[in-house]
Amino acid sequence: GNEIMVIQTQPDGDVILAQTTGNVGIGTTTPRYLLDVWGDISFGTSTDTNTPILFINSGNGGQVGIGTTTLAGLLTVGTSTPYLVIDPTGKTGIASSTPSDTLAVQGNIIGSGNIVVFGATASSTFSTPIQTTRMKITSGSPASNYLLTATDSLGNSEWKETSWITPSNWQF
Repeated sequence: GNEIMVIQTQPDGDVILAQTTGNVGIGTTTPRYLLDVWGDISFGTSTDTNTPILFINSGNGGQVGIGTTTLAGLLTVGTSTPYLVIDPTGKTGIASSTPSDTLAVQGNIIGSGNIVVFGATASSTFSTPIQTTRMKITSGSPASNYLLTATDSLGNSEWKETSWITPSNWQF
């Protein structure tokens, strides 16, 4: 017997049911999975016929959109303005369609808990001062009668014993 049954022929591809496996193929004559679709896919709702819940674009190496067809990376979540983007290099953008680093956030971040940074060096540039009720600096040798002081105009600092503080080296 015939192992392939064509259910309906369309100009852009056949819908195939492989009788021996039960696999269904859309856009392919050799379905490998229970449902095997070759081409773009869109799942929508009955309330918003213009914006799909899930959109899969088969071009550009494959892209997925949740709530959008305006794709900015491998995964785009949002409507016409992406809220979350993961680009092909693994960079993640929150409120950014073009993340410039591993994690790029456009806007304020509010959280609770700890921020922990590991690495040989950690450098940061802030356009406004850091506002916090408490900060713990764990590098260097803090001890009683030591003070964290700026060592240069770049804001680098180190722990220094307080005995060096005299009115002659105060700066205002």
